[in-house]
Amino acid sequence: EKTSFHSVHATNKNEDMAQLERDRQAITYYNNLSDSEKLSFQNELKKKKIRVNYATYVKYIFGDNYIMTPFHLKLCQIAQNVVERVERGEQVRVLLSVPPQTGKTKTITETLPSWFIGRNPDLSVILTAYNADIAEKFGDRVRQKVKEYGKEIYPPDVYEQ
Repeated sequence: EKTSFHSVHATNKNEDMAQLERDRQAITYYNNLSDSEKLSFQNELKKKKIRVNYATYVKYIFGDNYIMTPFHLKLCQIAQNVVERVERGEQVRVLLSVPPQTGKTKTITETLPSWFIGRNPDLSVILTAYNADIAEKFGDRVRQKVKEYGKEIYPPDVYEQ
């Protein structure tokens, strides 16, 4: 069956009108909340963004001490893309080759596993390094992030595992 431009346009217009109505209802609902309910709602939105966006998570974890340069943003985007592909069941291989002292360890090795675990509490992460002491140090830092920030960001079934 062929679909005419007119019927597609009408469907899109109906969908747009339905979305506008849902938006109007959401705004009305939000405006009727008390100040404490609005604050709670805003905090939940912030937590959701932290759970969904890796760059936001990194910035949250390190606060004002972390300067998100375009390079670090690109690292975060690559990391998020890899995590999302793994979550879809794809096999992914990534090789990062950048100079030393550019933030790879802090941005990826010591932080990405905690974000991944928070999003995927039933999965595991293997963290390796060129020697056992370094790998243990990285693992300790990841566990510390889960312990310190997990309760704030993720539901109880994630950080209590």
